[in-house]
Amino acid sequence: MATTRKIGALLLSAGFSSRMHRHKALLDWGGTTLVRYQIDTLLKSGLDEIVVVLGANETNIRPEIHHLVNVTVVVNHNYEQGKTTSIVTGACALQEISLDDLLILNVDQPRSSEMIQNIVRFHNLSQKGITIPRFNAKGGHPIILKSSYLDELKLIKESTLGLKQLMLDNADDIDEYVPDNEEILIDMNTEEEYEAAKLFFGI
Repeated sequence: MATTRKIGALLLSAGFSSRMHRHKALLDWGGTTLVRYQIDTLLKSGLDEIVVVLGANETNIRPEIHHLVNVTVVVNHNYEQGKTTSIVTGACALQEISLDDLLILNVDQPRSSEMIQNIVRFHNLSQKGITIPRFNAKGGHPIILKSSYLDELKLIKESTLGLKQLMLDNADDIDEYVPDNEEILIDMNTEEEYEAAKLFFGI
């Protein structure tokens, strides 16, 4: 996808996957692992750099991705304290890369290349610094922020609503992308949600 802006992605994969009872990053997704699918999709969608944040089960996930080009693996040693700590870890790594925008996505939120491209295209044309996809009045993922928000991302805390607080503090700088289907809401925390997501994607 042609763009003059350099866009990086923060892919979060540090949690326990306790409700799934097996690590979501290594779930089968059309003949590959979910984490590989997510990385491949982001790169094929035109993103320039991917930072993957690992934590729990790092030793099993790292061999899947450590050799990939334009992919940086970082470890959040504080992952037990919540997702916010993974965002902070990733934001610190992304700040070492020259970027115009950053996209944030969880590994258990599979997205198609078409959806990623549509959201990025919308963000590039927007006059706002933050893009949030929304379907049926529900906010979804991924979100995209201008890199000028990296300093704020590094300061978010679990105790003060984390990323949600950053959104509240900058509500006037948010634009909403409204797709024509619910893909941006897919979030796989249970086996039932995993099976439903595979059905949605025809896998």
